[in-house]
Amino acid sequence: MAKILITGGTGLVGKRLTKMLVKNNHEVLVLSRSPKKENEFRWNLSENFIDKKALENVDYIIHLAGAGIADKRWTDERKK
Repeated sequence: MAKILITGGTGLVGKRLTKMLVKNNHEVLVLSRSPKKENEFRWNLSENFIDKKALENVDYIIHLAGAGIADKRWTDERKK
């Protein structure tokens, strides 16, 4: 059993991946801007903040956070 930290774990792919990993007996932690569950920890890039408890004894980190591909138009500014 691995302890896995996921960024973007509350998104479409992250939710499915979390369910699959938990079903396979892994412990899953999620970094979130608005943590609501016991396994979710706060992070805020603009404040340069991450809850350090989320990183304790983590075996793997899966980074899925980012802009939603269908949220709005991909202008040159948004791509930056």
